[in-house]
Amino acid sequence: MSTLVAHEVSRSFGSGDAEVTALDGVSLSVAAGEVVMVLGPSGSGKTTLLSILGGLLRPTRGTVHLDGVLLDARSGDTPRLRLESVGFVFQSFNLLPALSALENVALPLRLRGVPRADAAQRAAAMLEELHLGHRLQSRPATLSGGEKQRVSIARALVGAPRVLLADEPTASLDTRRGREAVELLTGLARQGRQACVMVSHDHRLGAVADRVVELEDGRLGASPAGDTTVSAALPSERSEAVTLEADRCASGSSPAVVTRQG
Repeated sequence: MSTLVAHEVSRSFGSGDAEVTALDGVSLSVAAGEVVMVLGPSGSGKTTLLSILGGLLRPTRGTVHLDGVLLDARSGDTPRLRLESVGFVFQSFNLLPALSALENVALPLRLRGVPRADAAQRAAAMLEELHLGHRLQSRPATLSGGEKQRVSIARALVGAPRVLLADEPTASLDTRRGREAVELLTGLARQGRQACVMVSHDHRLGAVADRVVELEDGRLGASPAGDTTVSAALPSERSEAVTLEADRCASGSSPAVVTRQG
């Protein structure tokens, strides 16, 4: 069974002549350990989709289930489910400036009720794994962009969530550091068996995902088989090569879905 399932999700803002449809009938399923990249231009509905998948925003129509449990932004149970089961990586990092790297990463554990010493130990171990052991007491203002992103990734993963959501994770980084951050994020998601959804406008990042789905004007592009539901690809079914951006440019085509096997 898929970890995260969105069924016919739509979201509109405003009403009457001013109504704008941000998402239109989006269905998406993501399994544990699977990395799905949603690509689309600015204004295509990517952030709206991610907010709904994470239970931050209620869809106008449709449903989202996490491990079979309905995610409803109006429900009193959703904040706890989100805290325990969903990790977010934001494009602007969203680190608290008054807290050290260690305290930022430990925060979601403290909010769960984990004792301070235990939370600090787990946060330190996570930061060590991301090669930030020398930055535990550093505040965000003293960190580089790449270090801030790694702290953000550590905070998202420290609680071992079932779902990992990343909104334009390379937007604030240069090309090299952006690529490193995405490879780190996807590698840890596969290792931890998180269902991972990333959104981006950069088609070059598609090579790191198991499946790429394109979103435009609030609608998902169809796969070659006409199915927009994303299913898991087992590690044994993955090959090493991918259809890269250069191939698209050479052929002049822009396929809606690219499968990475490897």
